[in-house]
Amino acid sequence: MNIARFPRLYAESEDFLHLDFLRIIAALGVVVFHWRASVTLPGPSDRWTFIDSLSSFVDMFFVISGFIICHVYARRMSTASAFLHFLRKRFARLAPLHYLTLAIYVAIGLAAPAAGIALSEPRKYDMACIVPNLLFAHSLGTCRDLSFNFPSWSISAEMACYLLFPGVLWLVRIRAWLPALFALNILTVLYALGPAGPLHRYWFEWTFEWSVWRALPAFALGISFYSMREQLAKLPAAAPMMFVMLIAYLPLAAAGAWHGLLTPMSYAIVACGVAADAQRHTSQLVRTFAPLGQLTYSVYMLHALFVTVGFTLVFDRILHLPQTAKLVAVIACLPLLFGVAYLSLIFFEQPARRWLSKPTVLRDTPSAV
Repeated sequence: MNIARFPRLYAESEDFLHLDFLRIIAALGVVVFHWRASVTLPGPSDRWTFIDSLSSFVDMFFVISGFIICHVYARRMSTASAFLHFLRKRFARLAPLHYLTLAIYVAIGLAAPAAGIALSEPRKYDMACIVPNLLFAHSLGTCRDLSFNFPSWSISAEMACYLLFPGVLWLVRIRAWLPALFALNILTVLYALGPAGPLHRYWFEWTFEWSVWRALPAFALGISFYSMREQLAKLPAAAPMMFVMLIAYLPLAAAGAWHGLLTPMSYAIVACGVAADAQRHTSQLVRTFAPLGQLTYSVYMLHALFVTVGFTLVFDRILHLPQTAKLVAVIACLPLLFGVAYLSLIFFEQPARRWLSKPTVLRDTPSAV
């Protein structure tokens, strides 16, 4: 076996190790949140409802995304061609795996009924939602429910934020804190709506129903965190504070803390991560796990397939595993998920990104990466 074909993972930047660490922690939280529904956990069922609060780790991604996007592209966003180049680069990063998983789910949705296999959640296979998924528009109220690769609603919300990025960036150029004020105004309206929003759910539970409004304030906060990183660097004991809040998150959730409080807490955790990176006090724990941040998108986009194919079809319908054995099997699938995510990144996503990022008739800006 040629080991050179399997390169070692490295952190994408030595400047943002805490953010990479938070990315992989958030990805694990989302995996646990979605996988938990596939198994029966020991003890009373209400003992484990706090796991549902891990869904707010998605909001952590939006904040980190705003920060990183601002770091990479803020100085280059000066012309229409630069904006088009930015959108092409983001499309190249997100589209290959999104389209691959979409194709797999469409195939399942067509093949399973033809083979006489009942779909576990048929509403997710609405073929009318293929086009919105292809256009990254399935978080804009264009679908009646979560569709196909159901976690991908957040990728759609991300793309909507990218379209709005120049406007938020314009606020930064006036005053560094204006995006934070913009985010606060949006959050004030969202909290005021209460459960009167789409489908009578609080904004931090929105997914396919205009969740861009869930993503945008977090994304804008990330941009503000970048523009105010020197001020954040003055935060005392930022790294220990980040870990304290991460560790406190689960007990607070288990104690029944309102999800509407835990979501802003995820924003604050990222702010501490930004400050810790600026202070460059990096622990060995962070250095060890930060390279796994490269797998975040792959893990996020692939973990639902384990539920659909592995847990529902193989474990339930083919092997008929009892619940205890299924719980063990699901836990054992976690390293397998990371292995599949690594192979996807190295042998599919990165080559596809390079191919889609090649210069076209649209000329790249001189500072393009």
